[in-house]
Amino acid sequence: MPTCFEAFLGCKIYVKHTKRMSNAMAKMADKLSRSKTTDEETLRKIAHITVHSPTGALIDWINTPGINWNLPLLLIGDIENKLS
Repeated sequence: MPTCFEAFLGCKIYVKHTKRMSNAMAKMADKLSRSKTTDEETLRKIAHITVHSPTGALIDWINTPGINWNLPLLLIGDIENKLS
């Protein structure tokens, strides 16, 4: 039986588990996720990076959570916008 997203988008969605990455960027993200392991060297490496601020229905809902029966349709709209 297709999920709500599959039905609206007209495609099949496959969820795939991937192993944890151990490359340099993943290790840096690990360091930055805890203040104890964030050092000056790591902060220097990312000083020039522009911060990405995600947008869309999910972010709006995360910032102000509450009951929103239209959230699934808003998420589908966001996905359709990305695909077009």
